[in-house]
Amino acid sequence: MTAQISDEMLDAYSVAATWEELPGVLARRYGGLVDRIAPYGAGLGSAGERERWRAVVASIGNNKMI
Repeated sequence: MTAQISDEMLDAYSVAATWEELPGVLARRYGGLVDRIAPYGAGLGSAGERERWRAVVASIGNNKMI
């Protein structure tokens, strides 16, 4: 499959970043364009993953980036 899908195509449909980078990457990509982001397939069943997403949302909101 990697031969069929280029990095540019993957970047058009997804966001790749570390947890620390994620708020800034989301803000740069979607700031002023969206009011919701859905973390599909993000493993939200675990308390640890939900807490990580809460921190991302708080960071974006606290910095008024989006």
